[in-house]
Amino acid sequence: MAEQKQRVRRKESRADEILACADKLFLENGFEETTFSDIAKEGKMARSTIYLYFKDKNEILKAILHKSFVSHMPIIQHASLYESKTVGELFNNAVIGIEKFFDEPRFIHRYQMLFNLAIKHPYIAKMMNEESILPTKELWNQHCARLNVSQKMTDYFFSSLYSIFLMACLSGNIFGEENPLLEFKDFSKIYREGILQLEILQKNKTKGE
Repeated sequence: MAEQKQRVRRKESRADEILACADKLFLENGFEETTFSDIAKEGKMARSTIYLYFKDKNEILKAILHKSFVSHMPIIQHASLYESKTVGELFNNAVIGIEKFFDEPRFIHRYQMLFNLAIKHPYIAKMMNEESILPTKELWNQHCARLNVSQKMTDYFFSSLYSIFLMACLSGNIFGEENPLLEFKDFSKIYREGILQLEILQKNKTKGE
């Protein structure tokens, strides 16, 4: 039994090593430009070894995306989201969580690469939807359901959150360090304050009625 567990751990470790090498090369050289031979050379392993774990680069990219999503669950499921008492607070805390992603250049670079690939390749867009967008939306739906938010408003706020993230990623990708737009944290602060003010106005309107 102990020997079997050791083999499983060794197999998982090898797969993680392949993913780490592939992720590094995808970000440095591009997904389409990187070959299995490049990954094998980076990991000092035989090319055939990679095929024992992944049939092609798409499968590797999917595994990287899934691993990234799982590793960021502490941010996606931060305690402040569960403590939110209104949709305004929930949105506010969700955007603060998104801000943390922008402290990780590697994370942002990876999503910039994925967005560019998704524009050209529908199967990568589908992959992003399945491995990242839909699981995140499901968590958001659960939070909104707890606060009795209508499905229409739930979808609206999620689209807004995703648009903020997408715009920040793409503007950085287009303009780089010379980005003429607001820094993401400055933009999100303005947006968050607007949502909170909107909620206050809505409450006052409801009281007046």
